[in-house]
Amino acid sequence: MLINNKLYNFYFINELRKKTDEDVILFGIDGMSYYGRLTDVDCNDSAILRPALLSSTNLVEIQNPAEVAAVENTVKVDLSNIIGFGYNITADPFVLPDENEEDVTTEGNTAPAPDNETENVFSGNECGEKKYRLISYFTLGGFVFAGKILDVRQNAVRLTGEYIFAPGGDGSTLFSINRIVVNLKASTAVGS
Repeated sequence: MLINNKLYNFYFINELRKKTDEDVILFGIDGMSYYGRLTDVDCNDSAILRPALLSSTNLVEIQNPAEVAAVENTVKVDLSNIIGFGYNITADPFVLPDENEEDVTTEGNTAPAPDNETENVFSGNECGEKKYRLISYFTLGGFVFAGKILDVRQNAVRLTGEYIFAPGGDGSTLFSINRIVVNLKASTAVGS
């Protein structure tokens, strides 16, 4: 945890809380990624993950910057160390898609969000004027999140999921993530 909890963002955590009972991927300040079904955000602002509906392993998947994977039945993650999360996931994001197959969705999984999310863009923010351009956010932890801005509020930005570069490894991207929310308190640079 950072000194004085400088990354803590109440709005960001509440946005994640709204994704309870959905498959999500959490991105940590330490470069770790956690993929599972969000079952709860407890009173200590920790996310409880169980196996995702679209998991290739039927367990919660964890990946470190060296792309070494681990799996667990249940994972509790301190949200004060989370810099972003993805949702509206159409397939296991840690598995390279087969070019010959289409994404398979499981009954009960959330369909991709409609494009009318742009209604909520905060126009007073410098990013609001660029909402239709591809923007990249570079963050603590080494993640790069890129997409078109859908919403900017209270130090959090919601993006379409164009691509996510994970730290370390071979520079490959994470797949099948349609929406991303980034905690802007963890952003180190923005590019377009």
